[in-house]
Parts: sequence; C-alpha cells; structure tokens
Amino acid sequence: MTEELDLTSVKTSGKKRRKREDFGEKVKAHIQYRLADGTVVPGSTTILGVLDKPGLVRWAWNLGREGIDANKQRDEAAAIGSLAHYRVACDMRGVEPDLKDYTPEQLRRSHFALDTWQRWKAGKFLEPKLIEAPFVSEAHRYGGTVDWYGLVDGVPTLLDHKTSSGLYDEHKAQTASYVKLLRENGLPVKKAILIRLGRTEEDTQEPIENMSHVLSVREARICWEIFLHARELYELKKALRRK
Repeated sequence: MTEELDLTSVKTSGKKRRKREDFGEKVKAHIQYRLADGTVVPGSTTILGVLDKPGLVRWAWNLGREGIDANKQRDEAAAIGSLAHYRVACDMRGVEPDLKDYTPEQLRRSHFALDTWQRWKAGKFLEPKLIEAPFVSEAHRYGGTVDWYGLVDGVPTLLDHKTSSGLYDEHKAQTASYVKLLRENGLPVKKAILIRLGRTEEDTQEPIENMSHVLSVREARICWEIFLHARELYELKKALRRK
C-alpha cells in the first residue's frame, strides 16, 4: 500500500511550507457537479446566467448617477447574501454560526434575512431530510444544490431561499430545475416554495406571505421549459467561444 504524501512537510528552498489556514465551511468554493462518468456539468445558476437581466443594467446605471461603485456594491451585496444563506443554513441545522469574520453592517443586514426565515417557519412542522444537498441530472446534464428538502406539515416540499430584492422569473426557473433534480433522483416533491430572505429593515415589516411564493403546477411546467431553452443556449454560446 502506497503511503500518502504529507504536503505540509515538503520543503521548498530549505523552508518548510506553511500549513494552510482553516477558515471553516463558509469559505468553501462552489461545488463542482460531475456525472457518473466523471464529466463536469454546469450548475443551474450558471446555466440561467445566459438569460437577459435588464433590471441589473438599470440598477448599475442608477448607482453610477449617484456616484456609487456598482462593482463594490455588487460584491458587498453578494457577501451579505452568502452570510444570510449561511446563517439560515445554520438555523436549519440547529448549530451556532461562526460570525467573527464579518463586519457589523453585514451582520445587521443578514439578520433581516434570518428574521424572514424564522417568521416563515413559525407555526409550521418542519422535518428536514436534506439541507444544502447537491444533485446531478444525468438526463439533462446539469447540477444544483438544494437549500432544503423534507416535510412541511407532512407534505414533501422543496424550499429555495433567495437573497434578492424580489422573486424573478429566473428564480422560478431555477426552483423548477431543482424539482426536476429531486424527482430524477427518486425523491417526491409535492410543493416547491421560494422564500425571499430580505436584506433591509423594511423587509421585516412585510407580511410574510409577501416574502414567499408557492410555485404552481403551471409555473413549474413553463419555468422548466425556460430552463431547458437556457440549457441549450448555454451550450451554443459555449460552442461559439471554442476556437
């Protein structure tokens, strides 16, 4: 049996390589999705990135008029969104989050998201089966990570969290793609619910029914078709970039 090489003890130019610092779960890279034969496939979020988002152009233009750096604003919103997902995932697992590396403003805004989640789940009986679970579709060659799957008041349900200012068509298409992932992998889904995790104090004043959306059968069917077309467009654009 061949022994595994301990890279932490390998010397370079006479100096011992420093052991990599461990910052925990919250800094892990996005999951790489692979088919059974090892082929890497795109994630649902990546595929839906081909869809036109005119609202983002208006958003960036308005920020520019106000003298705000859109890139910095986007990066900060992404950091708050990641933290919001992390805090909600910890709450779903019943564990304490590690919050020491975040700014006071990031913590303040992410707490609004946590408040939305806690208000939504109040009075419901949740029996989790899967939390942040990755799946791959062999049939359609894509992957995705499901936020939460289990029983909500006894009904097999997919919960999909969105840290955004609204729930948009691409969000619904992504949720529809997760429903397909679960079903292809043998898990029944009777209900799919998008929950918008608010990032402002105003969001905490919104009635909780305004912060969530149950995907109807009709919407699921149409959104799945949108996803399939986006999947084709993704491959076409990828082929166009090949030399």
